[in-house]
Amino acid sequence: MRVMNMYISMKIVLLKGVWMFTVLYFFSFKSFAQDQHYSQFYNAPLYLNPAFTGTSPQQRIILNNRIQWPVLPQAYTSYSLSYDLSRPALKSGFGLLLNTDKAGEAGLRSTSAGLIYSYKVQMENKWVLTPAVYFGYGSRSINYNKLVFGDQLEFGNTTAPTLDPSASEMENFSYFDSGAGLLFYNKSSWAGVSLWHINEPGISFLDRVDRLPAKLTIHAGTRIALTTHWWNKNDVSYLTTSFIYNQQGPFTQIDLAVNYHIDPIVVGVSYRGIPVKKNALGNMSRDAVVFSSGLRFNQIKFQYSYDFTVSELSVRSQGAHEVSLEYVFTTRANPKRVPKSMKFLPCPSFIPYDSYKIKKKK
Repeated sequence: MRVMNMYISMKIVLLKGVWMFTVLYFFSFKSFAQDQHYSQFYNAPLYLNPAFTGTSPQQRIILNNRIQWPVLPQAYTSYSLSYDLSRPALKSGFGLLLNTDKAGEAGLRSTSAGLIYSYKVQMENKWVLTPAVYFGYGSRSINYNKLVFGDQLEFGNTTAPTLDPSASEMENFSYFDSGAGLLFYNKSSWAGVSLWHINEPGISFLDRVDRLPAKLTIHAGTRIALTTHWWNKNDVSYLTTSFIYNQQGPFTQIDLAVNYHIDPIVVGVSYRGIPVKKNALGNMSRDAVVFSSGLRFNQIKFQYSYDFTVSELSVRSQGAHEVSLEYVFTTRANPKRVPKSMKFLPCPSFIPYDSYKIKKKK
């Protein structure tokens, strides 16, 4: 009986260790090999492309939160906070971007903070060209006390100190990061390209040999005014279509999105994946269908979305939940008189900025 109890205890410890290792490995793979991704990419403009900095009327704050696969003991959680402002007199935009995500029971965390500068060039036919640069600083950390090593499993005691030499070599670390982007837009359409992690910083907890691959993003979209309404001729409904293409290391991904807006309601649907292509793991590259809805009141916009998984994970993953909150504002009506030739159109979004009722302080 004693031998049987010891066998059962060892089996439980082993299964627990394998589960923890699997979760840690999976999230490490996801976090190290790829950046976090927002289904509402159109609601995370600075995270999508630094060239979106300064393309709102004057000032803008956006908060994004994503909880992926909540069925796991510790779901993959991501946050982004961005602030940007436009300075037409300088033909420039300035921005701040903060990102953090946490995964697994060991508290694997990645955090970054960066500054963005964009410059606007007026083209013909009311098109605007905006190049931008990003310089940031990131860090990665993990709670080593919650890691389980092979010798702990072998002796059936996960609380005992490990003798694995790699445990003493692991350490939290920080790194420098850089990126750039280019955006081309007019009043109703936009297209752009961005490149993140140009310097490909080291990301390994042990030797820094493994590096975060550069991420290439190509995106475009257009906003279509549908009709005015008999009860209010100034009330126009819009249909916005957009797509992004991401490539980071061996991974590629396409998002296609359609949003419909009739004040104050927004509804949308998008698809993520490349169904005609196999991914790096040999499976068909289909990920999720995303349904979203939101509200916009004056300067504030809120949207919620749910990822319905269509990949091999199916409903067992319980998809993902995502929310975004945007606030557009100005501090003064005209802080400086800007010549008409130096006034630039705001870049269109799935809710047009010209429909915001921005209160201007005198």
